[in-house]
Amino acid sequence: MSGPNKKPVVAIFAVHYPPMGGGVARLASTTFYGMSEHDCQLIFVTAKYGDKKEFEVLNDHVSIFRLPIYKAYGYKRYPIIKKNNSYKKIINQLKNSKIDRIIVLTRFHLTSHIGADFGRANNIPVYLLECNGAPLTLKNKILDVPLRFIEVILSKIIINKVNYFFAMSQAARKFLLEKYGIQAKDSLWTCSVAVDNNLVKHTESDKIVITYSGRIENLKGEEQLAKAFITLTNSYKNIYLNFVGAGGYLQVLKTNFIHENITYWGFQDIQKINEINNKTDICVCATTFPDGAVPNALLEAGAQKCAIICSPNGGFKELIKDKINGIFTDEEVSVASMTEALKILIDNKTLREKVANNIFTDILEQYNTKVVSARIIKDLELIV
Repeated sequence: MSGPNKKPVVAIFAVHYPPMGGGVARLASTTFYGMSEHDCQLIFVTAKYGDKKEFEVLNDHVSIFRLPIYKAYGYKRYPIIKKNNSYKKIINQLKNSKIDRIIVLTRFHLTSHIGADFGRANNIPVYLLECNGAPLTLKNKILDVPLRFIEVILSKIIINKVNYFFAMSQAARKFLLEKYGIQAKDSLWTCSVAVDNNLVKHTESDKIVITYSGRIENLKGEEQLAKAFITLTNSYKNIYLNFVGAGGYLQVLKTNFIHENITYWGFQDIQKINEINNKTDICVCATTFPDGAVPNALLEAGAQKCAIICSPNGGFKELIKDKINGIFTDEEVSVASMTEALKILIDNKTLREKVANNIFTDILEQYNTKVVSARIIKDLELIV
């Protein structure tokens, strides 16, 4: 930084940014966007989808560049950057932006590699955030082989271009050390959520509403939840199920699980998700593999005082204590354990309200955006 009145400028290379969905987009627009409230200038560099503008000023503290991409197979999840004249123009604009720090989100997205290369070429410190607690998976034995090969190659390339490593959870920190021999800093850069300490809940006393929110790829217990719900409707006529989100498995659910008490909302923005969660009694997010972070969807639900059902895998264990501030399924997220967890909370209103209130308090104290973004500012050694 130069000059006594210059605000620190941080460039954040994130493969997705709203209105795109997914964990990275939500992470960028909550935890890292929150840094702007600490008098930082933020530049988000992301992939360009649809007719979104190449450059946009969001407010006095935040702007966004969108890099051109190829519309190849899987481009919505793993975009390949098109290094054309528009790309070169953006890179030149970034060179003139007096950037003090660069943060890249994940090892394997090509936006992260562009950020790391840019930092190295311009002598700017690069900070990488590890988000995963296990190798990438599409839960497809054939496709997972090339996916993981590509992940390892990209990871080994970027590691030598990064100055500092951080992780979203202890699970992600452990994975980075065991898989790549990288010791991340002790401080965790977690997902976060804005929390309203005066929240008013709007549930209906004669209904029990259950919600799954997130990408629908059958990686977080979506099918098990649907099967358990259908079984429980034989005994409970007042239960309702929401699936909020889009993804490759959504049509499978809509085809195989048709019921008058199931609503498929499709993709929704965060305002609508909060509205649905506020009217929800129980939220479910139960990954079947050791995910590296506490998902945004869990924090968003807990911040709306929903009782949480999740699995004892990955980052979940760092926040959830069984029957204290949530309910665990088994590690395999079996239909039987999902059914039992739902039944416990449906039958026991006292426990349902207890775990909902406890998770709300825990998120307020540990995963509040103001708290997490202040921690990142400190770790970046920025004077604001």
